[in-house]
Amino acid sequence: MLIDWPASILDWDILFLIPVPWASPVLYPVLVSLVMFLMGTAILYRTSDRRLLSIRWSDWLGWLAACVTIVVSFCLAGVHMTEADYASHFHWPVFAAGLALGTGIFWRAFRRRALRL
Repeated sequence: MLIDWPASILDWDILFLIPVPWASPVLYPVLVSLVMFLMGTAILYRTSDRRLLSIRWSDWLGWLAACVTIVVSFCLAGVHMTEADYASHFHWPVFAAGLALGTGIFWRAFRRRALRL
């Protein structure tokens, strides 16, 4: 904030450099963080009532697929950062699919009958 960056939420940033550069507009990692914060808040709310989430193996596999999909969307854009038209290489439908998959699986697990302590 002291250097006036980012000027907008759509400015590009390099997120990681290993094993390949990950890049995206600032908006997309902020969306991932916001969704994770909301999921964590929902879990805390639910567990405060002594009701645990019922997580299945299929949920874990779905979350893994969602995470890989989101990371791939960042990596696909990152390898084009040295090109003049790098901004056209961010595959937001891939990102949206990963975020929607992860959120949908969480919602299904959240709505499933809770385990009581």
